Amino acid sequence: MVRIWSINALFDTSKSANGETKMGQYTNKGYSSSDTSDADVNSVSSNDESTGKNSSKKRKRNELEEQGGNTRLLCKLSSHSGSVLSLRFSTSHTILASAGDDSHVILYAQSATANLSLSGNLMDTSDNVENWNRIRICRGHNLDVVGLAWAPDDSHLISCSLDSDSPICVWRMDFDKHGHTPNASNTIMQPYKILGVKEHTSTVKGVAFDPAGKYVASSGDDPSLCIWRAFDDWGLESRVDSTSGIFQQDVQSLANLSMFRRISFAPDGTHVCATNAMLRKKNIAAMVSRDGWGVSAKKNSNVAGAANLVGHKQPL
Repeated sequence: MVRIWSINALFDTSKSANGETKMGQYTNKGYSSSDTSDADVNSVSSNDESTGKNSSKKRKRNELEEQGGNTRLLCKLSSHSGSVLSLRFSTSHTILASAGDDSHVILYAQSATANLSLSGNLMDTSDNVENWNRIRICRGHNLDVVGLAWAPDDSHLISCSLDSDSPICVWRMDFDKHGHTPNASNTIMQPYKILGVKEHTSTVKGVAFDPAGKYVASSGDDPSLCIWRAFDDWGLESRVDSTSGIFQQDVQSLANLSMFRRISFAPDGTHVCATNAMLRKKNIAAMVSRDGWGVSAKKNSNVAGAANLVGHKQPL
């Protein structure tokens, strides 16, 4: 099950005594500080608000705002036939990707009306305040899909799975900024590229996209951290493995207890955090420097900016 919640219900957006907003105001049409030119994507058509279900949904939206967010749940989606393991909104906020142990990646887009032929819901969703329709089913993995990452420009989506035949799939998106596609009838999507078959010798459990849009990082139980050249030839740029000093093969079985590798790039892309690292038999998060993809595995390491985050007692 996927549930979409109201931001207003989660954060206090009330105004202080001097009239200043405590936090950024979020509405049904997006953040108030952002451009509202795309508001039609997230709002109900004014031509339909006075009739039928759209009128009911409009009333529910008004009730949500009047009650200060008491109605928190906006939408329920149940397109997966198994557990949902990962969720990621696109950077444009118009497409939602979900991944599950049914080996599928599913894409959703919001619309003014519910399209029952595309919704893919396996349950009654008549109480949904917002309509999110299933627009794509990405098929290419054979086992649980445990990680997702969007390209900064939403042109590609990366997913990783527990299977060895297609551990990392690159999906090329054909949507515009509203989530529309010229070939809406074709709901099945095949991988554009498959990575890591030879480079990763064990399960891949995490992926991350470089904020600068130049690289993709993947993390596996090998143990290793692989850096791929995005958009170019999708080839291997660098591989950080047990020879680096931050991964220890003899105790890596302890880290395998973790199902996910939530690796992440720094906001400026200067470092990537390897969460499955170990140093002197201690669980750490290793900051791998973009400058030569170097790590800090020694006390007198001269790798600029590389560091190890210590303190965790269990695998990350």
